[in-house]
Amino acid sequence: MGTIATAQNTLLTTTGEELVEYNVYDKDGNFVDTHSENVLIEAPSLIKPINNDLTVEFLRPVKKVVRETKLKKLNIVNQDPMSNYGGYRMDFTHPSSNPTTRAEVEVNSLSLSGDRLIKGLTKTLNTGDTKINNHFPEIAIQNNLNFTSVRVGNKYQVGFSYYIENTVSSLNDLDYYFLIHISIYDSANNDSYYYDFENQKFDNFNQTGLTNTAANQKYFKYIKNTNRDVWNNFKIELESVEEITSETTLLSFNIRELTYTTSAANTAHTAYYIDNFFIDQIWDESTKFIAERNSSASTTLTGIHETEGLLLSNSLGDSLFDGGFDGQFYTKKNGDSTYFKLDELITQEILNDYREYIKRFEGTFYNANPQPIPVALHNKLWLNFSAGGESISGYIDSMRYDVKSNQYSIVMHLPNQDDDFASTFSIKYE
Repeated sequence: MGTIATAQNTLLTTTGEELVEYNVYDKDGNFVDTHSENVLIEAPSLIKPINNDLTVEFLRPVKKVVRETKLKKLNIVNQDPMSNYGGYRMDFTHPSSNPTTRAEVEVNSLSLSGDRLIKGLTKTLNTGDTKINNHFPEIAIQNNLNFTSVRVGNKYQVGFSYYIENTVSSLNDLDYYFLIHISIYDSANNDSYYYDFENQKFDNFNQTGLTNTAANQKYFKYIKNTNRDVWNNFKIELESVEEITSETTLLSFNIRELTYTTSAANTAHTAYYIDNFFIDQIWDESTKFIAERNSSASTTLTGIHETEGLLLSNSLGDSLFDGGFDGQFYTKKNGDSTYFKLDELITQEILNDYREYIKRFEGTFYNANPQPIPVALHNKLWLNFSAGGESISGYIDSMRYDVKSNQYSIVMHLPNQDDDFASTFSIKYE
């Protein structure tokens, strides 16, 4: 046995335990405490093989480990679009020169998703020409630009749902509109591109700022309506921006204050609400993301270990795909100064296990734990028979549990994590 396998066997034979340490956090991500749990279950003392059906087979080594993650066509890139986390990374305070809070997140039974929505706190009146050079409402709701990264060359889609509460007696007086504005910021070149709704393209904007002039009218989309006490939906697809040389850029989407066009409606205003405020990146190029690790062994191996239909991948990151999540991880084996993506670690561990013929057990077990505590997938099983047992415990690959009879049909294998088998890691799209 190698160093790690020897240490595992020593712990098993001297303590009869395998402790896993968990860091516990509350719902807001605050550290609570550290919890240690013994995940080891020993056979036949605590879990007993029954039905004389315990078998062992030797699986062949593999040359390649493949993990396929499904890619969605629409990927929401702004965080907390349904306000379930209190409007996380949203901006409701404008303008910066004289900041005023123009919206907030509240618990409200009108919410379309979850129990929270955005409530607008201000509104304006414009009884004249709706063009922005006559009336220029302030920004009320906007995503935080620094946390909305999109891929250059993709199309995008933005939208939201809105609900107007107004007690005006004559519906002929109920007339209102929102203005929306969309821009892209190229941080590498300190350049802004504003979406031209008239010509349906992003326009390189070289002025010092967006002002209420007739020439800037094309950079605003009017959303006009006369509905009240009902949810209305708006969305629009945007053409891609091609001029930026960076791979990714930052997209900003804002809604300006609700504006009434009659004094009666403005006086009778009660509230307005926004929900499902989203920014989508449209992905047409590929349907699969593949993380792949190939053995560097000189021996002739042909086996492939493939996992399909995954929904999440650490290597996709947290900005471009719904199935991506950010974070760096390390192992005790490699030390806390070397970080990896989970896809790298998982494919490496699988290849480590399958570096040579691997033992896999399958059988029916009865849980004889006196407490009793059900067996779970995080448990490890140690086959320690008096006539001869395994030197290390096994990982559960799959399990079926018959609650009434307290029986488990378990498939498990013995790992080989003594060192990292030489290999190369790569990612690609298909």
